[in-house]
Amino acid sequence: MSKFVQEKMNGTRQPAFRSKRAGHMASFTVNMAYAFPDIQQAASAGDSADSDHHRGRNLELGVNRVDPVQSILLLAVFLAGALVLLHDIGKGIINPVFSIINRAIDSPWDLNAFLHLESDQLESNQYFSFAEEAVVSMGHRYSGRFDQAVLGFDGVPILKAIIERKFPSRNMPKIVRTEDMFQAGLYALALMERGVSCSSTRLVVIYCTQRAASNCVHEGKGVNCFECKKGRVFQEEFSPKKVLKTLKRLDEVWYERRKPRPSPEVGKCKACPFGTDGVCNHSAA
Repeated sequence: MSKFVQEKMNGTRQPAFRSKRAGHMASFTVNMAYAFPDIQQAASAGDSADSDHHRGRNLELGVNRVDPVQSILLLAVFLAGALVLLHDIGKGIINPVFSIINRAIDSPWDLNAFLHLESDQLESNQYFSFAEEAVVSMGHRYSGRFDQAVLGFDGVPILKAIIERKFPSRNMPKIVRTEDMFQAGLYALALMERGVSCSSTRLVVIYCTQRAASNCVHEGKGVNCFECKKGRVFQEEFSPKKVLKTLKRLDEVWYERRKPRPSPEVGKCKACPFGTDGVCNHSAA
């Protein structure tokens, strides 16, 4: 893994392409919020003249003279726990796909050999990680080399995730760049053409600065980007229709049925294949 990380940072890689757990806790804290006024009232009225009545209410609530301060602290702890859990889910830390990626083992086969294995040679609950493998789309005439893919087998090969890593020199994107997610989608589409099931595929794009990635390599930390706080991980469900729609628009340019539309973004011009000496001939930037 460190080899291709270094290659991508050094610019020596070839171009990528040619031609319900949180719900339970949230519900529990809401129920606590509704019950809290009754708990307070029952606790504060324990010494009133109608003590039998209030003791009955306490027993119904399952408490006996609860200290209001203690109740507030307990409620605060539950609310804080729910917020932390929801935040982790939002970042994708608690995610079945990321769990599968982390426990996938390096494949002893190359991708082509894996796709030709017999079903009795593989277990349905085992997942394999492939790195720097080339894929080709015969139907749309493009080829590329993905950074990482995780596949399993259940009657047919199953693609669980395509991971694309990007190493900006300084600024980390706050949102995923459309072209990066599209690139990962192209890899998945090419594998789908080879008979790989992509019904549950996730597209994952990871951003990490060149300095941080270089430190990870030199310190021998490996490439565990899903738990590293220095990078940013974005993921979405693979949609073949979405990728094909974008691909159709690009085909019009690649096959010279129309000229590229001007772009106001300078960053897109630097990698544009229609430029001359690094200067785009069509951009409005």
